[in-house]
Amino acid sequence: MKIGVNLPITEPTLAACLKINSEIVSLTQSLVTFGPRGNSSPHVTIAMGSIESDELIAQVETAIQTLKSDLPDTIRLNFGPVYRESLTGHYIFSDVLFSDAVMDWRAKAQRALHSLFVDPARTSDVPHLTLGHISANFDKVDDYVAQLAENIPPCDATSIDISRSGSKGVKLKVLKRVRVNE
Repeated sequence: MKIGVNLPITEPTLAACLKINSEIVSLTQSLVTFGPRGNSSPHVTIAMGSIESDELIAQVETAIQTLKSDLPDTIRLNFGPVYRESLTGHYIFSDVLFSDAVMDWRAKAQRALHSLFVDPARTSDVPHLTLGHISANFDKVDDYVAQLAENIPPCDATSIDISRSGSKGVKLKVLKRVRVNE
């Protein structure tokens, strides 16, 4: 089973993500869709990978509970401009600008979870928010992204979710939710 450990997006960022994703979907098909009929919800991935059994979910949760003491009181998610990444050319991203403390925590969490994953997924060095995955109408999407005048508004992460993951980093059902400030 593929799982992801991630920070779910909260308001006002959530509304902005839903709007941007909806516009991308109106311009072309996206393998990442948000909203009631979508297949994912906006999130920032900390770590992803495959585990051998459901019992390991409790170990992932224990690791996150232990590690969260290293987090600052507030996890502020600030976002850079929306862009189409150039490695594959298929993803629409906004990079997340974490504090040094949160970046250090992310690296520590990835190392701690690595041994629990049978097949750890590659995560980028730069944390990001995925807003779409496209395979056609690149020019239309590029034009739309270019006209976005403002960055996505910041938000605070209130929890760390452990969820099932699908292809393209899609966030499926939340299995466990660890509150950040409890």
